Amino acid sequence: MNSIQEYLKKITGKKNVYNLIIAILIGIMIILVSDFFLNTSTPTSANVKEVGKLSSNSDKSSSTDESDINQYEKEKKTELTSLLKKMKGVGDVDVMIYCNEGEELVPATNSNKSDTDTKETDTEGGKRTQKQKNDDKTVVTSSDDGGSTPFIVKKISPQITGVVVVAEGADDDEIKQSITTAVSGLFGIPGYQVYVYPMKN
Repeated sequence: MNSIQEYLKKITGKKNVYNLIIAILIGIMIILVSDFFLNTSTPTSANVKEVGKLSSNSDKSSSTDESDINQYEKEKKTELTSLLKKMKGVGDVDVMIYCNEGEELVPATNSNKSDTDTKETDTEGGKRTQKQKNDDKTVVTSSDDGGSTPFIVKKISPQITGVVVVAEGADDDEIKQSITTAVSGLFGIPGYQVYVYPMKN
């Protein structure tokens, strides 16, 4: 280092040597600092993959629920349209059905119930009995391809929250009421959730 400084002194002088060394040190510090911030701020590929996986699973679950609801709405729309067209005076119809939840699956469970009676006597001769009830439930599963899946015993259909019917014969109040009664009874919903309108000519 000394030989380098002496050589530089001969060329540029003492003041310029120190300025050059300071400039080099500042340059090294800038490189180290910038490298540190780049490493800490840039997400690793593992983190990116994990975030992407979580997002994909969430989107997949959401899209599955929506597709189930849409499929159920389409099936019920087809059934209701076919039924209403067969009613006297209704004529051509168009139907819209709305649901607020997806299909619910109810698994089978094993229930283990037990009752325990504990009799106690205090120091004064008093007696009391404590009763304890336990009800432990476990989900019944079936093996499938090395894994286990819940055994489903019941499927609860999506809940219908509204039905809109546009019919040719809805100009007639009696036919309009018949449509409302039929839809309300078919889906088990109150009449105020059924909207019936006459079809435009």
